[in-house]
Amino acid sequence: MKVAVVGAGAICAYAGAALHRAGAEVHLIARGPHLAAMRRDGVRVLSPRGDFTTSRPCGFDARISTEHDAPLTDSACVYCGNCIEVCPTGALSFKSEFDMRAAGTWDEPAQTETTTVCAYCGVGCNVTLHVQDNEIVKVTSPHDNPVTHGNLCIKGRFGYQHVQNRV
Repeated sequence: MKVAVVGAGAICAYAGAALHRAGAEVHLIARGPHLAAMRRDGVRVLSPRGDFTTSRPCGFDARISTEHDAPLTDSACVYCGNCIEVCPTGALSFKSEFDMRAAGTWDEPAQTETTTVCAYCGVGCNVTLHVQDNEIVKVTSPHDNPVTHGNLCIKGRFGYQHVQNRV
């Protein structure tokens, strides 16, 4: 059995370690100090049901992939970018954000957010425009929106360049 556990806090690490100890292939999805500690020490569980340590649970060689590890062109991917929105580790980002971070110009505190309605079709999706220096730098959708629940199609998420003031 393969299991992915998102988060490596006390409860998730305990569940993942217990499943790993029982023989399951477990992939703990973690970042920051939790990831560093698990890479260094594995997962140590202290429990009234018995203490145990799993050394280096599976998943440390994990990578981003499509369903069933199919090539991207053979997958169900429609390039909508919803994987960026739901990525729990921040490993995926918008190209504009990546490029601006590399150039040292990404300034999230200086960005304004304006929620409006997408104009591409009649569904009425809410989009939040993230604007920095009078340029749209990314588009998201509110997670509490009853229509989109944070998801967008490719046009809604990436089709904003036509409104930019490019010289």
